[in-house]
Amino acid sequence: TVNCAASSGAFNTSEVATANLVTATVTMSGASAGNYTLGATGTSVSSTSRTASANITPAPLTVTALNQSMVLHGLVPSLTFKIDGFVNGEGSSVLTMQPTCTTTGTSTSPVVVTGYPITCSGATAANYTFTYVNGTLTITYAAPGGACDGDASHQVLQPINTTGTMSVFKMGSTVPTKFRVCDASGASIGTPGVVTGYGLVAAANSSSISVDEDAYSTTPDLAFRWDPAGQQWIFNQSTKSNPSLNKTNTIYYFAINLNDGTSILFQYGLK
Repeated sequence: TVNCAASSGAFNTSEVATANLVTATVTMSGASAGNYTLGATGTSVSSTSRTASANITPAPLTVTALNQSMVLHGLVPSLTFKIDGFVNGEGSSVLTMQPTCTTTGTSTSPVVVTGYPITCSGATAANYTFTYVNGTLTITYAAPGGACDGDASHQVLQPINTTGTMSVFKMGSTVPTKFRVCDASGASIGTPGVVTGYGLVAAANSSSISVDEDAYSTTPDLAFRWDPAGQQWIFNQSTKSNPSLNKTNTIYYFAINLNDGTSILFQYGLK
């Protein structure tokens, strides 16, 4: 029995090349290996080197644009990226040209549910090819609690309490539900589409609550609307013959969903 095997070959360079020289060691083994020779005629060796040609192709790299966020009408943040796929202990220092990233979002862009794409391109390296993955620039309203046209941003406003004693209204009254969202300069935003959803998310019995808010008789609304005089969003929520708000001694929990992907959560009781 004779077995013949080639060990791993060695390229004469690690660079990308076509028809590159490869040197491999060929070895015979087995009970009858001594009856055979490898190599040039007249030699008797059990191991020898042989050469062949093979191609070295570029290794793939993936450039991923990192997601970023900014406040409406604020400064566009620095656009950054990460690169995956380097081989042989190499890193970004082997790039002959770094990728650059851009976005369609600007300081004057409105808030949109989908955000704005961040795209990268232009990277070069001798031994690599590049694939690009987009990121997203998300434009949001100013953080909750900040100054917003003289009131708190991104939270429900009076007469519904956000801290301290929970507001409790008399069943059948109209509850003025108001809020503001602002840009980076503290200006209240009333562009159409700010509110993407509103609804009751939970309810809990609470026999110990008592009415601590005035009874409002404002004409009820069917949905949130922009109030230009007050520079705020308002929904005069009727609790009279309301199929969802129909129990006294109950705490109701609500969510206002906004087009920047955030929500305003609040609660009040009905007695």
